[in-house]
Amino acid sequence: MATLTWEALGGDPAPGDAGAVDRLAERFSSIADDAADARRRLDRFRQGVDDSIWRGESARAFKDEIGKLPPRLGKLHQSYATAAEGMAAYARSLRALQDEARTALAQARGAERDAEAHERSRDLVQAADPGGPTIVHDEAIAAARARLAATGDRVDAIRGRRRAAESAAIAKLEQAQDQGIPNDPPWKRVWNAIDKWVDDHADILKKISGVLKAVAAVAGVISLIPGLGVVFGPIALLAAGSALLLDATLAATGNGSWKTLLVDAALMALPGAGRLLATAVKGRRAVHLADGSVELSLRYKRGWTAAQKSAADGKVAALNKAKLVVTKPPQRSGTSASTRYRQAGGTVPHKHDVDHVVDLQLGGADNVKNMKPLDLSVNRSLGAQIQHQIKPLPNKTPVSKVSIQERPTGTPVGVGTGDRS
Repeated sequence: MATLTWEALGGDPAPGDAGAVDRLAERFSSIADDAADARRRLDRFRQGVDDSIWRGESARAFKDEIGKLPPRLGKLHQSYATAAEGMAAYARSLRALQDEARTALAQARGAERDAEAHERSRDLVQAADPGGPTIVHDEAIAAARARLAATGDRVDAIRGRRRAAESAAIAKLEQAQDQGIPNDPPWKRVWNAIDKWVDDHADILKKISGVLKAVAAVAGVISLIPGLGVVFGPIALLAAGSALLLDATLAATGNGSWKTLLVDAALMALPGAGRLLATAVKGRRAVHLADGSVELSLRYKRGWTAAQKSAADGKVAALNKAKLVVTKPPQRSGTSASTRYRQAGGTVPHKHDVDHVVDLQLGGADNVKNMKPLDLSVNRSLGAQIQHQIKPLPNKTPVSKVSIQERPTGTPVGVGTGDRS
């Protein structure tokens, strides 16, 4: 008897390392405390420099300049305190949701075991007496399946709450950015020279950062191969760290975005933080046509079998038979598709999702008639690519065609497609 896994329930609803987020919150809080302490010390020093110690034009100029620093340190304190608050809240939420998720998985496994046990007992009764009564076992099986379906709904609810907590954390980081210090550092002579040099070379620095990110992505994938991690792991870390350093320099000089840097750095500690990293990678976009409609161009995922490519072709063919329109936000029932599909008598093969034949984000109906099992890798990859390409489009944009083709040779998975699966 196979043990029920997260895969059968649509994936882990609360992935991530709460401890890593906690440590990040502590780091932000430490910086906030240091800024507050520096402000208090500077205020005391400024107040101690009176006319009995130092007077004249130079004294007034010194007081004027040093008087600008405490407000900036106050902003720095407020900004990092807000970021720490957001990360700490996310860590608490993530930890609680992971506890709930473990309980839900245990309940689902119990329901599955009960159903299978009663099915075996019913089979024995029927083998001994083909006409014998099985109503007790039938009712027990139905009750166990109902418990399993209810657990699936609970898992979906946990997944939704985790996404809400993630959005709240990002909102806090954006608030922290708004509270931060404008790019006007006080160290005029040295910083102005750096600032000017970065301004003059910003374009090439951005290109270098992009190359480093690509190197980090490829080296990170290769490092997963047994025996190669000791070589490519450090390369990936060095490239990623260098890219972040360049991005920080660009942001500090006004040639980049603090928000992108802060969000990426904050949630890079979480396993599977592809959602935020995907936002930073420029991907394929829908092709706009003269009649106002768009065409979507999808890619096969590298490593797919012939059967998976055939399933992807079938999905695209079904989309092209329908009238497609960008739908934001997609209307979704409170009960998961897999639960409703099974309740309607459908069966879902191993390693398959219940897919909306016409995606909800393209105007498909959220009913069982528009559902069928689809290879989970195909479903998740194509769904992510479609979401990525329609993200910048207005609601109700007509989609005239969907195509799919091989990924260009040399393109790392997840770069330039929106596919993060």
